[in-house]
This record gives sequence, C-alpha cells and structure tokens, in this order.
Amino acid sequence: MNEDGSVCNKILIAFQDNDQIANLKESVLGEVFRLDKANTNHDENIIKGLTWSTKYYEVRYDLYVDTFDDFEEWCKDLISSEYDDLREVLSGIIVIDSYTMEKDKIDQNKLLGQLGSVLQDKFFVFMNTNKDISQDVIDELNDDNSMQLTSDSGNSVEIINYHNVSNLKLNQYNEKIGFERVREIIDTCEWSGGHRVQTVEAKADSTDVDLESVFNRLKEARLKYLEIEDEDEREQFALEISNEFAEFLQ
Repeated sequence: MNEDGSVCNKILIAFQDNDQIANLKESVLGEVFRLDKANTNHDENIIKGLTWSTKYYEVRYDLYVDTFDDFEEWCKDLISSEYDDLREVLSGIIVIDSYTMEKDKIDQNKLLGQLGSVLQDKFFVFMNTNKDISQDVIDELNDDNSMQLTSDSGNSVEIINYHNVSNLKLNQYNEKIGFERVREIIDTCEWSGGHRVQTVEAKADSTDVDLESVFNRLKEARLKYLEIEDEDEREQFALEISNEFAEFLQ
C-alpha cells in the first residue's frame, strides 16, 4: 500500500528465459520504465516504490518481474483461479518473447486471446523479439487481433516489435512503435490502484487536450475504418474523423 493507505498500482512484465534475457531486461526496463542498471542487473522479482510520470499525472507503482521457460504453461498458470488475486491488482501485463508464424508451433494467438479474456480493463502488450517479423506484419497482426481476439471485456493484446530493424519512428498508420508505443499505452492505461496525482504542469494549463480521450477515439476510428470495404465510404469516413479532431483540438 501507499503511505496514505491506498492500493499501490502494479505492472507484471515477463521475459522468456534464454541466453539473451540479461540484455532484454536491461533494455526493456531501461527504455520503458527508465530504470538504471542498478535496478535491471539483479534478480529481484519485485521492484517497489517506482513513479510513473506524465505531463498530466503521476502514480506510484510496483513492477513485478517474472521469467518463463514455456509460454503456454505460464499462460495457463496466470489464467487459473489460483492467480485471481494477482490479476485483480494488476494494471497491465507485458510479455517479452518471440512471436512465431509457424503453423506447427503452439497457437500463440489462442493463448493471447485466453489471457486477454481474463484481463478486464488491463493493458496487455506482447513484445516480439523475432527480427524476421516486419512492422507491416505486426500492423496486420494487430488489426486481426483487434477484431478476432477482443474478449467480452473489450480487451485485446497489442503486439509490438522489440527490434526496430528499419529505424522507423511511426508505422503505416502514423502511430508510435517500439518502446515509445509501450510507454504511450501505459500513459493512458487504467491504473488498478487509482491514486493519480495531477502534476503541477497539468494544473497550470487546464486547457490542454485530454490525451486519453484522443487515443481512445483514434483507436475506435481506426477499427471502424478497417471494417469499411467501399473506397468512397472510407474516404468519407476519414474526412469526417479529420474534421472531428480538428474541432476537438481547437
């Protein structure tokens, strides 16, 4: 708990246990959570008392660091009733592993869908370490996941590339990718423990746009746009959305 008795926010991050795990931990914990090497080069499973800060708020949170040998078994454990209490207190989950496109391998999409179905109102990121999967393929996977793997709770996994082979900053939809996209997701998540503290900067500028609302509306618009098959209807919808955001940002 926090000093005032409120429940502390918690994020679970899990790494595939292989010969690259030390480098992956240092990179992800450093780039996403801004932790220095002193906090990334040890075997502690819980890093307590961290602060996540944006222009608009800051929260205190604990970071749970886990590893797994078998992703399928790890998913089954986390989905089980034995872990109900843990899932309840989490704000979100980040999995670092290699995504496979091979049909004879485990059905990762099925596992991701099952895990997403029990993560109501939590963010869920799968960070792919497979260099052979391009950003365009990742975008296609996320489009499929948004429509096929969304659970009754409206929760779906977002797959994000760990490696930026092409040195891109944005994907084909002009969205952030890589570590910056992970940070953006956390910025706009529903923190499980609540207890957001508005920053001084946000208080001083009350006319700033509500970024969370903007991101959510953009996501909804993108999904609807992808479902429209007629090209003229697509262009009309894109124009309507453009005008909507122009008015919103005035």
